[in-house]
Amino acid sequence: MFWKRKSHIERALAFRKWRWALFPDKITDECRFEFQEGLALYTQYRLCLRDSLKVSQQLCQEVERLLFSPSLSRQYGYNMGAMYACLNDVDPSWRHDASPSMNLNEMAGKLYGIDISKLEDTTALKQSDSYLRVVQEADSHEIARQQVLDKVNQAIQTKSVVYLRADNYQMGFNPACVMGLDELGNYFTVIELKGDFGALYSEYGCLISNQPILILPASNIKKMSKKSPEFSMELNKGWRLRRCAEGYEIVNVR
Repeated sequence: MFWKRKSHIERALAFRKWRWALFPDKITDECRFEFQEGLALYTQYRLCLRDSLKVSQQLCQEVERLLFSPSLSRQYGYNMGAMYACLNDVDPSWRHDASPSMNLNEMAGKLYGIDISKLEDTTALKQSDSYLRVVQEADSHEIARQQVLDKVNQAIQTKSVVYLRADNYQMGFNPACVMGLDELGNYFTVIELKGDFGALYSEYGCLISNQPILILPASNIKKMSKKSPEFSMELNKGWRLRRCAEGYEIVNVR
């Protein structure tokens, strides 16, 4: 079992080494993300599921779901960090030596006796089923992202948007429901905004770059005056929703 696991870990580390060569400036952030969030998730699973097999099965299911996530960049650290931590349990003493300056994946390589410098070349990796599957899912993600980008651009052009003109606000959102739209900013499928202005909740979508821009369904501005499961708006005294040149805006009129 150890040697069968080792061959899979060797392939995973080869993929990572290849990816790091493409994006060397992201290595530190990626490892820090996996350490900070991955160890927290690992601890949760270890406390709730004492059986190592059940922990592995749960993590494998979560990693499978990552392929279909619209926000892989905001989620991978949780599951991949926890996955490497579980693999490192082949020698539980690693927990005492772990520190933020260490990479969980490099630690796995050492524990399993894998020489990263001798991992297979990219030609062999590109022919593997796992690579082809990831490429297929990445293409699907890009198609979905382009559809969202078109939707947001259309909403802005038709002025079916609400601009929140507030300097201070807090956000509540699901990291799995966030998508980067290049220079436009980040798109949140579901979002809750709170601040001096009051509170907003929307399932219609929200774009945030330098300010929140709530996306509305065409000709559905009337829904904003009523609470609904999809949209609610509670404005504090002095704040008002009004028309503007770009669509609608929430502003302080005091």
